[in-house]
Amino acid sequence: MAEAKRLHELDSFKTRFYTNITHEFITPLTIILGLAKDVIIKRNPSSLLQLVNQMLDLSKIESGTLKVNLSQSNIIAYLKYLTETFHSLAENHQITIHFISELHEINMDYDKDKILHIITNLLSNAVKFTPKGGNIYLLVDQIIDNNQVYLQVKVKDTGIGIPNEELALIFDRFYQTNNSISKHSENSDFGSGLGLAVTKELVLLLKGEILANSKVGRGTEIILKLPITQHAKIINEEFDNDVLQEIRTSNKPEKEVIQQEVNQNNSMSLILIVEDSADVIYYLKTCLKYDYKIETASNGNEGINKAKVLVPDIIISDVMMPIKDGYTLCYELKSDILTSHIPIILLTAKAMLENRIEGLEAGADAYLTKPFDKVELEACIKNLMMQRERLWKSYRSAKVNDSTLKGLSIQDSKFIEKAHNILDRYKSDSDFNGEKLLKELGVSRTFLHVKLKALTGKSTTEFIRVYRLKYAAKLIKNGYGNLTEISLETGFANQSYFSKAFKDYYGVSPSTFAKEKS
Repeated sequence: MAEAKRLHELDSFKTRFYTNITHEFITPLTIILGLAKDVIIKRNPSSLLQLVNQMLDLSKIESGTLKVNLSQSNIIAYLKYLTETFHSLAENHQITIHFISELHEINMDYDKDKILHIITNLLSNAVKFTPKGGNIYLLVDQIIDNNQVYLQVKVKDTGIGIPNEELALIFDRFYQTNNSISKHSENSDFGSGLGLAVTKELVLLLKGEILANSKVGRGTEIILKLPITQHAKIINEEFDNDVLQEIRTSNKPEKEVIQQEVNQNNSMSLILIVEDSADVIYYLKTCLKYDYKIETASNGNEGINKAKVLVPDIIISDVMMPIKDGYTLCYELKSDILTSHIPIILLTAKAMLENRIEGLEAGADAYLTKPFDKVELEACIKNLMMQRERLWKSYRSAKVNDSTLKGLSIQDSKFIEKAHNILDRYKSDSDFNGEKLLKELGVSRTFLHVKLKALTGKSTTEFIRVYRLKYAAKLIKNGYGNLTEISLETGFANQSYFSKAFKDYYGVSPSTFAKEKS
C-alpha cells in the first residue's frame, strides 16, 4: 500500500515537473523570437516553441487537467472554415486544397478548440509532405458503426507517403520516420513525433478513433471518427441551404435597401464583414449574429462602398481579396473623414511579422491570424468597443475646446477642432442649432450625427449643449459673473433650463458648482 502511494506521488511529481519545465521554456523562447532577425534563427525557436506547446498539451492530457468543452452547432460549417484558412499556405506551396462533403449540415456536440488543433495538425502535415502541383482533400461524411452514428473526416494527400513498417508508429511519441524525403521537410510533425501524438490523444479525449493508410509515392490518408451526440447547449442556429446559397450569390444592394436594413434593430452594433469566401462569412455569421447586426461584402471595393453608406461600428475584413485587398480597404477608409473612426480588424492566413506590420501601417486596429477561435474574435471586438467607450469618457472630461483626445486620428481631431471653432463663434447665440452647425461644416445631417456619435457618444444637439455647458463651467471657475450673465453668454436664453441642463451633466447645480470651485 505504501509502495503504491509512493509511486502515485512520484508520478504526480513527474507530471508537475513536466508541466512546470515546459512553461519555463515559453518565456525565453518568446524573447528570442522577438529579438531574432535572421530567418534561420527565427524559424528554429518557432519550431521549438511549437514543440514545447505540444509537450504541454500532452502533460495536461496525462494529468487529466485538459477538459472537454462541448457545445452543439453545425460542424460542417466549422470544418469548411478551418479548411479555408489553409488555402493561402497551400497556394504558397503550389498545392490545391479541396473540401468535399455531400452533407451541408451536421449538428453535433464538439469542442471547437480541440477540433481546431486536430484539423490544423493533419492539414499542416499534409501540406508539408505534398509536392508542388499536388492535392489535399478533406472529406466529410456521416457513418454508422455498431449502431453508433459517427462523423468521419478523411484528410488525404498526394504526397510522399509512409512505408508500411513505419505506418503503425506515426502516432507514437517522439517517433522519427526513416523516410529520407521527410528528413528534408522543415518543422515536420512526423519528424518530431509529437504533432500526431497530440492529435491522437485529443481524438481519444473526444472518445473518437484515428488511423492511417498510406502508400509510398502515392500519398497518405488519415481517417478520423468522432461519435455524433446532441446533448450540449446549442450555441448558434445555422443557416439553411437557401440562405447559404444567398450568401454565395448575393448582389450589392441599392443604397435605399441598405439604409432600411440599418434602421432595423438599432439597439445592436453593426458589423460589416468583407470577405470573398462564402464559407468564412458563414462561420463569422454563426459566431456573431446573436450579438450584432451583420452586413457583408464580397470584395474590397464593395466593402469600401458599403462602409461609406452604412458607416458600421466595426469592420472585419480579409486581406487577400479580388479588386481591392484588405490593406487597400483599410488605407482608403482610414483616409476618408466619413469612415476614419471605424475600427478595422484584418483577417489573414499570413502570420509573418512583416504582414502584420503592413496591416497596422495601413491603419488596422487589430490583426487576427487564421484560424482563430470564436472567443478570440469576440474578445477583439469587445476590446475595440471598450476603446470607443474610453474615448467617450475622455471627451466628457476634456476641456471645452480640446480636440486632441487620446485615441482620435489626425482626421478626426481636425474634424472635432473645426466643429469646436464654429461653436466658439456662435457660443452666445441661443438660436444656433444642429441645422446651422451642419451647414457651417458643409456636411449632411446623417454624417454629422453618425460622426459625432462615434467620436463623442453624443447626438448633434447633445454635442452643442455639452460644449455650452463646458464653457459655462469654465466661466464659473474664472468668476466671470453671476449665473444669469453666464447663462446668456453660453447661449441659454432660459436660466431655469440652463440650471437643469448643468445639473444633469455635472451632477450639481451651477450655484453649488460655483461654491465648490471657490
